[in-house]
Amino acid sequence: AFYYVPICVFVGRVNLHVISIIKAPSGEKALDTLLMFGYVLYNAALLLAVDGSRARVAFFVVSNATCGVLHLILNMNHYPMPMLEFGDAVSMGFLRFQCTTTLNIEAGFFAWYYGGLELQIEHHLFPLMPRDYLPKISQRVKKLCMDHDVPYTVASGFWNANGKVLKTLNDVVKRDADGVR
Repeated sequence: AFYYVPICVFVGRVNLHVISIIKAPSGEKALDTLLMFGYVLYNAALLLAVDGSRARVAFFVVSNATCGVLHLILNMNHYPMPMLEFGDAVSMGFLRFQCTTTLNIEAGFFAWYYGGLELQIEHHLFPLMPRDYLPKISQRVKKLCMDHDVPYTVASGFWNANGKVLKTLNDVVKRDADGVR
């Protein structure tokens, strides 16, 4: 768990790119690979446009760290929540599954930075809904969950959510060290 934040911030962005190619539908894999290659060339050109090796390193670190925080946000929305077997997920239904395996984050002033991901439950329930409508539907989703005894979990901010992730990772490491699966 000690390496969690550096890995998310500096490796997470690259990992998401690689996963997007690996998991792309077979008919789109060639196009995804070509576009990702174009993206890599674009980033290389940006780096070469920066004068001096120290400035290049600073540019690379800052750009990856800034985007890497978004990887942290995605992890915060999911890691602390239960991981279910496929059969369990199917049997519990769409609403209950999404709300059981997803966490919202109270973002306050920083909601603009989360880009709607602070309302991950609503995003999962309505993935095509524009993010500026997610707060408007949030109270209805909360009420629906309360009326049907469905969990609706909210972390009280960035640090609290990261604390939940680190606790989950530490619990997994401890279970593994104890030989529990």
